Amino acid sequence: MQQTLIRGALALAATALPLSLTACDPLGTRAVSIRPIYGWVDGCTTVKISGHGFADGTTATFGGNAIENPTYPDPDSEALDVGYLFYGTTPAGSAPGYVDVVVTSGGETYPLATPFYYEACPGLLAIEDVSMGETVTSGDSIGLTGCGFDASTIKVKVGDAEPVALTSVCSSAQVSFSAPDLPAGTYEVVFTDAGGDQVYPTPGCGVADSGDTATPCEPTFEMTYGGAR
Repeated sequence: MQQTLIRGALALAATALPLSLTACDPLGTRAVSIRPIYGWVDGCTTVKISGHGFADGTTATFGGNAIENPTYPDPDSEALDVGYLFYGTTPAGSAPGYVDVVVTSGGETYPLATPFYYEACPGLLAIEDVSMGETVTSGDSIGLTGCGFDASTIKVKVGDAEPVALTSVCSSAQVSFSAPDLPAGTYEVVFTDAGGDQVYPTPGCGVADSGDTATPCEPTFEMTYGGAR
């Protein structure tokens, strides 16, 4: 509930922000806004920073940590955007909460009026998106986006196959793994620790306790091999 309220409040702030912006000085440099204004503390959130007068190589920091993979508009195909915006991915935060965003352009610094909010992972890990086809074949690369995917300790178990390792694509927010060798069929996917014990979804979730109240399971997904339905 708390996570939902935080995200709702941040989304409302994002929609209301443009109404309070002052006009830009066309002769100066100013950092005006960032979208989105929140992301996982794991980092790897793609953001767009807007303003004007941005020089070549403009960059930014989040709580003192440099933005990663900054990219800029193409002068040939996006000429009207040159000097007005750039993109990048957030670095991992040191802790959940708000951090200042400071743009550096032409040797000068320009803090944004709106801070960026690093949101804590709601559990051991959380799955936001799974990148795979409708059916998979052994060896296919499966992509996962979310938070808490510590590739040094977390493994993936598909059906009865041996757990396979995660490969970090971007911090602990984006990882991939190779589909293990399994016959045609549909299999549940769970996550284990280095010792092979299931850690996600929580073991025993969905089973009613003595009070006839079942502990809800965290959302996961299934993988279908060989066209089985």
